[in-house]
Amino acid sequence: MQWKSAISNHPVTADALASVIETIEIMLAAAPDLVFAFVSPHHAEEYGLVGKVLQRRFPEAVIIGCSGGGIVGGGFELEGTPAISLTAAYLPGARVTPFHLLADQRPTPEASHAEWAAALGLDEDPKGMVVLPDPFSFDAQAFAQGVDGAFPDCVLLGGLASGGREPGEHALILGDEVHHQGAVGVALAGNLVIDPVVAQGCRPVGPPCFVTRCDAHLLFELDGRPALDVLEEICGNLSSDDLELAKGALFVGLVMDPERQSYGQGDFLLRNLLGAMPDERALAVGARLRENHVVQFHVRDARTSWADLDSLMAYHAAHCP
Repeated sequence: MQWKSAISNHPVTADALASVIETIEIMLAAAPDLVFAFVSPHHAEEYGLVGKVLQRRFPEAVIIGCSGGGIVGGGFELEGTPAISLTAAYLPGARVTPFHLLADQRPTPEASHAEWAAALGLDEDPKGMVVLPDPFSFDAQAFAQGVDGAFPDCVLLGGLASGGREPGEHALILGDEVHHQGAVGVALAGNLVIDPVVAQGCRPVGPPCFVTRCDAHLLFELDGRPALDVLEEICGNLSSDDLELAKGALFVGLVMDPERQSYGQGDFLLRNLLGAMPDERALAVGARLRENHVVQFHVRDARTSWADLDSLMAYHAAHCP
């Protein structure tokens, strides 16, 4: 088993693809079985080209990916600039099953094992699953609850497509096709073991708040006040360093355990803050919201990310075989 990653900031899509493909072919010892592609919105007019080129170059591989506001690959992260990254895996003995699921095709979280297996096209229980949902059209939390119930031994990983501000602007790549709704993913079975280590690299700013009015992805009120007013007040009390971080890396954290009475770093599921609606004093969030849900704003910075990752890796090395 071998994994390799590469990234390019070339503004021309075809040239960026050629660069990352050449790097992957040089580094990887054999033809890949699985290729993840992540693309910044600067390449939006050529989203459809990405999967087609990759599928021609790697005909035996499963190709999957999505658009992203920030792109990571080859040990680097690029934000606010053209970027395409590939992560390719040679997985001898593993079985990779791709799927694309629309919202109306998703079983309910309480659905049976057989219903979930049929919806995802699975012949065997997966050991792991990587899912890339579109936050505007797919309820990722309900999907995760359903997978946890149907396949309790499956390690579920993934992340939301991003980079767009309106429904239909995100790209979901599967094979040589590009979709703009639902979720794409791969189920992994066979000769592999998955030990997840996830570092959010974010820390909370401002107090936890209750969602008191919302509509799907739109957040109108926090603790009975206009959501944008609350955010502006929080930003007004930040240090100059944290305010700079908030300008480029501000997230909304949704508490994962509704029974908790106190909250700290790591207790929240982080989602993108997509934008503001000044006339309505509302915020657009990359997740479906519920009234009485507890949320807290977070900022991301490199120092927190490194400390978070170092701590998790040390724990993983000490406790995992």
